[in-house]
Amino acid sequence: MFAAPALSQEARRVSGRVERATEDGDVGVPGAWVILHRVGRDAQGALDSMRTDARGAYAFRFATRGDTGAVYFASTVYAGVAYFTSPLRSADVSGDDALLQVFDTTSAAVPIAIRGRHVIVAAMDTTKLRTVVEIYELENTGSRTRVASERSPSFSVRVPQGASDLRVGEGDVSPDAIALAEGTVQVFAPLSPGLRQISFSYLLPAAAFPLALPVPDTTTVLEVMVEDPAATVTGAGLVAQASVMLDGRGFQRFLANDVPAGAVVTITVPAGGASLRTLYVVGIVGLAGIALLLGLLRAVTRQRGAGFGVARTVADPAEAVAAAIAALDATFEKQRDPSAEARAAWQSERAALKAQLGDILAERDNRL
Repeated sequence: MFAAPALSQEARRVSGRVERATEDGDVGVPGAWVILHRVGRDAQGALDSMRTDARGAYAFRFATRGDTGAVYFASTVYAGVAYFTSPLRSADVSGDDALLQVFDTTSAAVPIAIRGRHVIVAAMDTTKLRTVVEIYELENTGSRTRVASERSPSFSVRVPQGASDLRVGEGDVSPDAIALAEGTVQVFAPLSPGLRQISFSYLLPAAAFPLALPVPDTTTVLEVMVEDPAATVTGAGLVAQASVMLDGRGFQRFLANDVPAGAVVTITVPAGGASLRTLYVVGIVGLAGIALLLGLLRAVTRQRGAGFGVARTVADPAEAVAAAIAALDATFEKQRDPSAEARAAWQSERAALKAQLGDILAERDNRL
């Protein structure tokens, strides 16, 4: 059991703009429908809505209520993609914190750069399998949101032959928008200009090693961590770093910068070794987070609004899930006459996200 959420009420205001990014600069979007959302343990939903004026400006006055941990967002939908602000934390929010920056969309080959790739290889488990976690930091370097088509995902990357049990981890893309097809992880979520993070895991048998991992595109930061003191990692200019201890477990760590496309990483591990419990991605969220803190050299880019299912990059898991709920609601509310199937799908996904948010908040309360 956990304590009931604290209650509060505070008058607040948010005033911002909906701006469309163009090659000639940002321009206001008149008549855009903006929705104010509240997401908390006690209740979730839209608080207010309005259309932007001739300059693309909007403003809401509202009062916080109920759970003090509730998160408030403003959102809009442009060209079929939902965008939303950072969490509205203060009593009077304006400027960049209230900016809803939207983009034209395209299914053409918008450049998606790999700013960071992190590969974490766990020790062999009791079933003679190793869990491999991969984390990508992607940047849309164009001025349009890249959207997927039926035949072309917005981003894709191959997984090693023999990989099984693909699981999508935490990141800036809804797990429902990531699929495995013909040995390729495919992302179908819109990728707007700026940085996005995805993560996934899979299982590899002992026969898959030595493991050769190709580098499909130029990668700004490449990091490999292996939970085996006898393992060797070569190629792609990787340089051994100081080993790290995470939750009492030792990992060798290797790092490289500005790795060219076509490079190959080879990971060799001993045939035997101690067996540990299966280490699925859901069990190493902390590990993945630490790996990012250790290795990721984020490109300096302007933070921009994000596509459906994604907030501006947020570190707090509760805010990330709340943002996903807000984006889901915003997209559904734009449907003029949703079918029964569409409504059922929205309710099902919303319930799952709400349960996930409740679990995160409950765990946080138990630590207090």
